[in-house]
Amino acid sequence: MSIIGIDFGSTMTKIVQIKNNNLINKGIYSEKNEKKVIEKFINDNNINLEEIEEFVITGVRTVKIKGNIYNKPTKIVGEFEAIANCVDKNCLIASIGTGTAFILKNEENAMHLGGTGLGGGTLINLVKRLTDINNFDNIKELLLKGNLNKVDLRLKDITQAKLSNLDMDTTVSNLGKIESDANEADVVKGILNMIIESIAVMCAMALKNTKTKEVVLIGTITTLPLIEDILKRVSILHDVSFEIPKNSQFLTAIGAVKNVQG
Repeated sequence: MSIIGIDFGSTMTKIVQIKNNNLINKGIYSEKNEKKVIEKFINDNNINLEEIEEFVITGVRTVKIKGNIYNKPTKIVGEFEAIANCVDKNCLIASIGTGTAFILKNEENAMHLGGTGLGGGTLINLVKRLTDINNFDNIKELLLKGNLNKVDLRLKDITQAKLSNLDMDTTVSNLGKIESDANEADVVKGILNMIIESIAVMCAMALKNTKTKEVVLIGTITTLPLIEDILKRVSILHDVSFEIPKNSQFLTAIGAVKNVQG
């Protein structure tokens, strides 16, 4: 028997199939109809309904699910609880969806510290507004071609003097000097850099007066190229470590399943 875990996000739906604590199937869908997206996942993976023990759902769109799914026991797990259960360590979890939520986890409990409106929704819509790109795959492709020196104001642009422990490539102003010859790839890379740098710095600030120095980032945006390079720069500056776990985009759905398994 297996358990189906579903994260109904505001933009995307992430679904996993867990059997004997192992992830055996996973999928991400933009389909907004909750019934259709579940049906598609089951059909895509040739899942026999008889082998499903229960459904576990989380996310902002769970309110649209009424009663049991396919007459199987269906449990709702709060999104913050699902996020807190997605990793087994003391850390700050930054769940980057359309926006971003921060969950601080330790031996005693897990606490929702708050969040920011920066996230995947910011990326998609700013890119759409400033360029001709409106596709996540095209964004991924362009990121590798962009040059931040064309769009970001950096320390080396305003001084040659050494300031504290700051590297000369430290960002002074995100998108603070979009040059006339900057192309779409440069702008897209600058937008991603602004979002991830800002979230990473918020994480570092949140941990300033704690013993925790480790941050785990989850969400679909964490699968984009160059994310780890951005995090490395913030890590050096603020003495905080960042990790993007395997299957990071599915971890809220996995955490929901772990919540009911105990």
